[in-house]
Amino acid sequence: MPRPQFDAIVQHARLVFLFVSVLIPISTMADPQELSTSINQFAGSLYNTVASGNKDNLIMSPLSVQTVLSLVSMGAGGNTATQIAAGLRQPQSKEKIQDDYHALMNTLNTQKGVTLEIANKVYVMEGYTLKPTFKEVATNKFLAGAENLNFAQNAESAKVINTWVEEKTHDKIHDLIKAGDLDQDSRMVLVNALYFKGLWEKQFKKENTQDKPFYVTETETKNVRMMHIKDKFRYGEFEELDAKAVELPYRNSDLAMLIILPNSKTGLPALEEKLQNVDLQNLTQRMYSVEVILDLPKFKIESEINLNDPLKKLGMSDMFVPGKADFKGLLEGSDEMLYISKVIQKAFIEVNEEGAEAAAATAVLLVTESYVPEEVFEANHPFYFALYKSAQNPVESENESSENENPENVEVLFSGRFTN
Repeated sequence: MPRPQFDAIVQHARLVFLFVSVLIPISTMADPQELSTSINQFAGSLYNTVASGNKDNLIMSPLSVQTVLSLVSMGAGGNTATQIAAGLRQPQSKEKIQDDYHALMNTLNTQKGVTLEIANKVYVMEGYTLKPTFKEVATNKFLAGAENLNFAQNAESAKVINTWVEEKTHDKIHDLIKAGDLDQDSRMVLVNALYFKGLWEKQFKKENTQDKPFYVTETETKNVRMMHIKDKFRYGEFEELDAKAVELPYRNSDLAMLIILPNSKTGLPALEEKLQNVDLQNLTQRMYSVEVILDLPKFKIESEINLNDPLKKLGMSDMFVPGKADFKGLLEGSDEMLYISKVIQKAFIEVNEEGAEAAAATAVLLVTESYVPEEVFEANHPFYFALYKSAQNPVESENESSENENPENVEVLFSGRFTN
């Protein structure tokens, strides 16, 4: 049972949020337009806040963060709930958020042509129970399972949580939580796991991959394994970004990876700054299908990010402050003042010739056309990428714009950068 609450003492207990995202390359989202807008706005804000603090390779999933914070907001009240809704770019109506995320979870877990899985889990300190209203929302809307652990036995509890993470990410993410993250004052741990595996619609031939220089600065280079293909892709040049982009679709699905390459070898910081004010959907609508000579590095990126400061910068500060945070709607029969102690995300992405980690190779006959205008896309210097649900059919006639009167939403799941 919960420890007694003494009138003269205000007890503070901690919530730990862990997000694990593994992508072996890409993404998707739910259908409601309002949720799509919320996802993309939050994705851009969080990415820019995190990216501004470092210049290294980066992979992150704002959607993974948004999903778990949306879940915990169902038990938040007062200014804490207001800040979370504003920070996540969401409506104030909890019923609307619940319904949107229920649709999102079902959409993500029923994708055809690729393996795409999203899972939530709520771990609760032994002797404590979730409030029935919160448990119902967590279980039925966010499809989250619940389990009691004795966080005072921190090593054993960390092992249980990490084992669940490894299972849900197909053994790609290990040691997400450390024993030191848990103690007798921990009350809840909320975890989101996101996994993707898919094959390129147009695969790179392994025999065409070779060592080529990659510019890490204007003059300094390092050799990388550079993949090569010549085929028809959706492509665009954007003067306002001083950059060009190419879309690589995944087989038998509407998922794709968008690579945005600055024209300058050192132009990535400026590009990321400009992308803060760019509507990705508008960008992709201006792309067209054309023959492209494409060079793209094979790469693997792993990131572990403490999101406390970035989330505070986005206006969600009260939830981290003992005595200010209001999560009274989470635990039954407890007057303890819960607050969030840590928000962690660990993400992984691997891009190779097949499009996925180590899937069975499938032969693809690539047919090229003669006397077709060609564009060269040589990703030999730092670039930005986004993994998303594509709004368009990737197979279009040459130079045909993809704009239409009623375009579908473009929804970002993962975003990142490759710098070296």
